[in-house]
Amino acid sequence: MNSGLSVYSQLNAILSVHVQAPNRKRLRARCSLLSARQGSRTSARHPLHTILAMAPIRFEFRSLDRMEYFMSIDGPPTSRLVTPTVRRVVEKTAQTVDVENLHLLRGAISQHPASIALRLLLAELETEQNANTILDDAHTVFRNNPAIIAAKVKLAEARGECKEVLIQMISSMMNNSTADRKVWLKEAIYAEKFDYPSTAKAVVKVTLQTSLDVTANTVVTEIDESESQRTFRTTRALLRSAMPIYYKSLAVWVRALEWDQRHANGRDSKSLTTFVVKHGCFALPDPPE
Repeated sequence: MNSGLSVYSQLNAILSVHVQAPNRKRLRARCSLLSARQGSRTSARHPLHTILAMAPIRFEFRSLDRMEYFMSIDGPPTSRLVTPTVRRVVEKTAQTVDVENLHLLRGAISQHPASIALRLLLAELETEQNANTILDDAHTVFRNNPAIIAAKVKLAEARGECKEVLIQMISSMMNNSTADRKVWLKEAIYAEKFDYPSTAKAVVKVTLQTSLDVTANTVVTEIDESESQRTFRTTRALLRSAMPIYYKSLAVWVRALEWDQRHANGRDSKSLTTFVVKHGCFALPDPPE
């Protein structure tokens, strides 16, 4: 069975169950556009079970992800905050979470108090109470910095707070932030890479709800970028949050159908298209001009 036919069959089955009969003919006619578009696309992405089988390989690259993340927090290498000392300390302490780095980080922060990366690395090694104090102080000094806000939410997730609390935390702190959407979605991607999936989903949901002035093409680019990073929970959260907003976009529907093909494995509970249809947002996009 070709990929176009399987996409059509999947969406057709969803519509047959969840959409009133008078609407089915119109919706089926429009979804044939999706199957034609899907049939012309070739996908070389790994299915989810293959990615899970590669978990040991992903773990080997965790230290590289950490290094990349913490080195980017204070800005590009040319930034005045990234002094040779700060760079050297971050390179030494970012690769692994090691309590032996506590003394080194404390000394470096006293000499370079403007470095956010050093404060976040120290918070990782401290007790929960001390970490809260460090992050609160950092939030006071560097008001509305996305990396600090994300770190506070990660700490709440580690403490066992539910997703609704995490969303509320991000919403309250994100209101006055001047950081753009790209920075917040980067925080979501790295949150998942560092095993904070609830933080990643909460950041995505709040970001898409508060920045509605972007085009569907931008959202599709963000979805593709997240999936290329193999952060699949973030990708699904992007699709789930985007579909009720950009339901007229053919490209967003195509991405959702592709996701269902690769990852839902026929389970309605995991299907993005089923979720959207059940919640009343079942109007397929108009045909292109």
